[in-house]
Amino acid sequence: MPGIVSVEVVESVDSTNEALKRQLATLADGQLLYAKSQTAGRGRYDRTWFSKPHRDLVFSFHLLDAASLPKTFQRSVCALIDTLAFEDVKDASVKLPNDIYVGRRKIAGLLIETRQSHRGRHIIVGVGVNVNTPRRGEKRFIATSMKEESSRSHHPSAVLSRFIECFNTIDDTTVSETFATYVRRLAQGAFIAGVYYELKNIDKKMVCELNSGTEKVFKPCSELDFELKTDKT
Repeated sequence: MPGIVSVEVVESVDSTNEALKRQLATLADGQLLYAKSQTAGRGRYDRTWFSKPHRDLVFSFHLLDAASLPKTFQRSVCALIDTLAFEDVKDASVKLPNDIYVGRRKIAGLLIETRQSHRGRHIIVGVGVNVNTPRRGEKRFIATSMKEESSRSHHPSAVLSRFIECFNTIDDTTVSETFATYVRRLAQGAFIAGVYYELKNIDKKMVCELNSGTEKVFKPCSELDFELKTDKT
């Protein structure tokens, strides 16, 4: 699978995802845009993503005609969690469909969007990480930051460099198994009663089969759909 091959750094942008979408006609495969400040960041359902300039990390990258959208998502999640671990933020996990948690607090989020053009299918992966901004005292949502979890400050550009290294070196033959362990970790924390089994398109919805045998249906995230099944092992 193609990787991240070039990085553009800008002082400020409305949204890194939107900025890349405006460049689809000429955007290079593997291009990443890192903004030190983002004025109109957003997550799923156009919810606002809050980040402090020069203190937190927001970026998006573009892949052209990637073979597998689910595999791109798995690879992105695993690279982000591996990056957090390298930076002394331990035991992060994915809260489906697109949030990264440490314990019961959100530390990062992903937004994957697709577009079609004469060049083929474009996949844009947006990532936001709470790096140095204190979050635990906020009433807006239950969140945390890398600084709070590791008891030290982090340089956003160094965190980005580590993410790129992790993303580009992940073994695609084992990424699904690694991704599964990160979902199981959260399942054991009782966010969901079922655990990850496999990732595939099923009628444009995400289905979680709970341990009770019932199913829970989640709304889709872009074109990304999941099937969760009870762990039989």
